[in-house]
Amino acid sequence: MEILNNFGFEPTFFIAQIINFLVLAFVFKKFLYKPILKTLHARQAKIAQSLKDAEEARLALETAENKKDEIIKKATIEAEKIIEETKKTAEELREDLTAKAKSESEKIMLDAQAAATEQLDRAQKQAEGLAIDVSKRILNRILSEIFTREEKQKIITRNVKILEKYE
Repeated sequence: MEILNNFGFEPTFFIAQIINFLVLAFVFKKFLYKPILKTLHARQAKIAQSLKDAEEARLALETAENKKDEIIKKATIEAEKIIEETKKTAEELREDLTAKAKSESEKIMLDAQAAATEQLDRAQKQAEGLAIDVSKRILNRILSEIFTREEKQKIITRNVKILEKYE
């Protein structure tokens, strides 16, 4: 104990320091350690919840990406179907229009042929009429120089009857 006295050890001070330490330890535990521990637990729970939410968000993002990919694939397939249907419809429409145009052109050709035939018939009738008129005039001139009036009348009447048969 002498060594302790040489170092200035006082048992009363030592006991007082132990009591001070225990009082401070109790105060710190009661008013400082528990609130800090409570805050740490709350922060730890908040971090755990944030990690859980982040994982759920990541899974939701993956699900959304997968759904997006599926939707894009479906849309691509649907677009290809629509394009094929459009091509098919356009081809059918083109064939239909071609058939209609061909039909109309044939009708126009037939109408033109009928009109040409009709005009040809009219022209032939006019030509026949002109030929008859010219023939009558020529016949009149020739007959007036060769025959008498009564003979001419008989010949003209007979020839007109013959010509009328051809009309």
